[in-house]
Amino acid sequence: MGKVGRSFAENRGRSHTFKIPHIGGVDDEPYFSRYIGLAHFHINPLGAYLLNRADTYAGPAHSADQPVFTVTPNQEVVITRRDQFSPNIRTLLERLTDEAGEGVYKLNREKILTALETGLTMEAVVDFLTTKSAHPLPQTVSVLLDDIQRNSRALKEVGPAMLFSVADPALALLLANDTKLKEICSLVGETRLVVPAERETSFRRRVKQLGFGIRR
Repeated sequence: MGKVGRSFAENRGRSHTFKIPHIGGVDDEPYFSRYIGLAHFHINPLGAYLLNRADTYAGPAHSADQPVFTVTPNQEVVITRRDQFSPNIRTLLERLTDEAGEGVYKLNREKILTALETGLTMEAVVDFLTTKSAHPLPQTVSVLLDDIQRNSRALKEVGPAMLFSVADPALALLLANDTKLKEICSLVGETRLVVPAERETSFRRRVKQLGFGIRR
């Protein structure tokens, strides 16, 4: 192996350039780049826009959405084009469904609610099912998604809370109806009081003012 070959082998994987000793015209250069001698290069639409060779940039070209599955009235998703069933599509579909058979998935209300809680929007769910389906969504599926969307807003997380157990129902009722404590706590069942975490100090202070202690 010649000097050039040995130099290339030594530098392979470590740099896009390799040392070339004793080549006429570049003896004084420490490295020989693969771009030396480049006369022309091609620029794509983004490059043309960045170099002020084009007034606008419309973004990357997108291939037309191809139908991948069919959504049935019984809320099943049947894969019809396995060649188009990419890992990305599978991953999203599995967030919304349970596998019901070979190439068949069933929409799952609980999974869809979880997806909505973790950042996915109902608009994105509907768009995914609509654009990847060979046919419009059946009415039964539209009704299901509308119902899930409505119910997804039924509860709202407001923050942590403390739960206190009271010695007897009579005392729990007394504390829950105290003029100050009723603005701080809520009675749950017969002997438990729920207090928002940010009101714990006020709750403890008022309980002591009333002559009662709190043990851990």
